[in-house]
Amino acid sequence: MGKKKVSDNVKWQIVGLLKGGGKTQQEIAELVGVSQKCVSSIKKKHVSTGQVSKATIRRILIKKGLESHTAVSKPLLTAKDRIKRYK
Repeated sequence: MGKKKVSDNVKWQIVGLLKGGGKTQQEIAELVGVSQKCVSSIKKKHVSTGQVSKATIRRILIKKGLESHTAVSKPLLTAKDRIKRYK
């Protein structure tokens, strides 16, 4: 059996339960429906980085209707274009 992708909602639910305390990793795993190893690895990643990925931030901003963009770079004027422009 291969690994199944765990959604961001489940990951944040696990982090919330871990921060809430009072439950073991095995209890959280049974509650959420993932393996204890999955809970352990999510805890390890969250403790080591303590950050949210750029993809998560981007996804939440888009969900809220806030999108960003990068301006398109325009081509520079060539000598031929400059001559046309000043005529």
